Amino acid sequence: MYYFLFFICIISRLITSIFYIEDIDSLRFALSLSDEFNITKFQPHFPGYPVFCFLGYLFYKLTGSIALSFSLIGGISTFLIIYFSLQMFKINIKSKESIFLILIIFFNPMIWILSNRYMPDLLGLSIVVGAIYYIYYSEYKNSCYWGLCLAGLSLGIRLSYFPILLIPVFLTIIRKDTLFSFISISIGVLIWLIPFIGDQGFVNLLEIGQKHTVGHFNDYGGTIITESNLFHRLKFFIHTIWSDGLGGYWIDRHWISLIISICLLSIILKTDLRIKVDYKFKIILASCALYFIWIFLFQNVIYKSRHVLPLVYFLIILTSYLSLFQKNYFIKSLFILSIIFLTTNIISDHKKGTAIHHLSNHLNNEDNDLIISNSLVNFYLKSTGLKSDYINIEKFDLTHSYEQINSAKRIKIIGKYSNLFTKQYVETYDTSFYHNPYMNRMWSEIPIYTLKNKNEY
Repeated sequence: MYYFLFFICIISRLITSIFYIEDIDSLRFALSLSDEFNITKFQPHFPGYPVFCFLGYLFYKLTGSIALSFSLIGGISTFLIIYFSLQMFKINIKSKESIFLILIIFFNPMIWILSNRYMPDLLGLSIVVGAIYYIYYSEYKNSCYWGLCLAGLSLGIRLSYFPILLIPVFLTIIRKDTLFSFISISIGVLIWLIPFIGDQGFVNLLEIGQKHTVGHFNDYGGTIITESNLFHRLKFFIHTIWSDGLGGYWIDRHWISLIISICLLSIILKTDLRIKVDYKFKIILASCALYFIWIFLFQNVIYKSRHVLPLVYFLIILTSYLSLFQKNYFIKSLFILSIIFLTTNIISDHKKGTAIHHLSNHLNNEDNDLIISNSLVNFYLKSTGLKSDYINIEKFDLTHSYEQINSAKRIKIIGKYSNLFTKQYVETYDTSFYHNPYMNRMWSEIPIYTLKNKNEY
């Protein structure tokens, strides 16, 4: 049965592969495969995610396709998450109890979308789940050391997920053989760190790491330092977990999400709660609380929903556990069918393309002398083959930039920057591109404007 499940996970993700660059982060990972793995060139950005990129590169050499390479990793990751979840519950895959757990993970909208994205999040989650399983749930002797090894490996896949492992790792180190614990986690780190240093250079890593760390907290946006409105952050956090992660209802969302919400609340509220609040459960709860604090304060939970993935996973696991005591099979069946419907529609939207992808195609069919936008949009357009001159809004200079504008005949502005231009210019709305924000919150609406000098009229 596990072989069949593995096959289904792989095939399903390959079928739903996306053959376009959906955002700026995906672009950097795609370039790390097709061009060069180089964190100096932000291919990808620091911390480099060397394990993920190495696996992607192997599959890329095998398939010759960036899309299929990342979907293969996504399919493997989905299988590992399901496998470790069944093992933690000690549920036989051939039993009826396994069906609900398998389906709500397999068809979870966030998990499926991330299994096709050119990003390391799902692989990172699978290793985190594996580490927790070996530390606390495996019956093999000294399996906790395998868990520590996986924890060290996870740092080379998704560094920002490590805080959810901090408490289990720390308690294991002080309660088990401390020396062997350090050796185990060190092995997991050295597996990727030694070749990473050898490829990129130790001094180079230190310099870029310092620069990126400062930039992450102060410059790139999304942390408590740059987005300090706590209510605003909490609103997006709840919205992201409930709607993006669990498929719950939100204003202006498809009515099927309302059915999902009712079914989900019914499973939680009408269940004879018999959760064993044991040591393991308390540790996982504390780990989730620590991770919540970490991402709420220091991650971009406003524009990048993928940061909540570990919390979404544990809510899925909690829902599955509660469903074991739920005798209303109609509610559970309706919940699964609704999730399948919702996820199928999101997958369909995902394959059609994001707003930035459609924008790039649109502009490639035009003849423009000058593009004015922020540096990330300009980098995306340049990297996807749009030939034009560019002005980065962040470096807009009233003298030099206007000279460049005056010498161009066909000018497009990507985004709303009308306050930068004097009365000498006329900014005319052209069109806008959209995509479903529940598949990707980044740049879900992009307006285009045409800029002309009044003398041209």
